[in-house]
Amino acid sequence: AIALYTEALCEEKSETFYGNRAAWYMQLGKYKEAVDDCREALRMKPDYTKVIKRLVQGLIALDEISDAKTCLEQAVQLDEANKAQLVDEIKKVKNLDETQEAIDKAIERKNWSSALYFTTEKLRTCPGSTKLKLDQLEFMMEGGQTENAAKVSQEYFNDMNTNPRYLYLRGMILVNEGRLEQGRKFFAQALKNDPDFLKCQKALK
Repeated sequence: AIALYTEALCEEKSETFYGNRAAWYMQLGKYKEAVDDCREALRMKPDYTKVIKRLVQGLIALDEISDAKTCLEQAVQLDEANKAQLVDEIKKVKNLDETQEAIDKAIERKNWSSALYFTTEKLRTCPGSTKLKLDQLEFMMEGGQTENAAKVSQEYFNDMNTNPRYLYLRGMILVNEGRLEQGRKFFAQALKNDPDFLKCQKALK
């Protein structure tokens, strides 16, 4: 279906085609692509309520909560009736704010098991967030769950193997397992991608 809508968009730029392709991207977990298509559709038709809802859902999935709030506010300003159609998304944003508060408090107390619990909960609603996935990995390590961290880091490898923070964390896992040389290779790759990554610079010393 995505290929068909892409082909159709080559022939005609249509908010309907963009909106429908965004729906398929959402189903496939390609949230960034879905958000981009929603924005294109709304550029053509700002009051396209179904796509506004889809855009907010995509932003929530990416944990871009500030943008989701802005979008919700604009939608309600556009038409007060939109509030009833977006009630689930408004509730989700409120719950996510509360969950983030719990994560921040847990980090402040260095309660890594609690930070991990709430981050994992947040990921259920924001499955497209790379930052949350890496936070989850880091909290596992801080809490001494090296085995779980190793397993999760392997699951993330294909999607994140150029991300400097991921490479650093994967390196730390290997070092904790006693695989120093392999760990250092990950640190070196992280620094290649981000030469100013201070944690990596220290880890290589």
